[in-house]
Amino acid sequence: MVTQEKPISNWARVVMLSVTRTTTNFSSVILSR
Repeated sequence: MVTQEKPISNWARVVMLSVTRTTTNFSSVILSR
């Protein structure tokens, strides 16, 4: 796979960060139970 520098890369980063945060919070809630 070849990744090209595009404005979408920034959008993808934001999405990945938000998804990571949600996943971390979700997993932490499950572990706390």
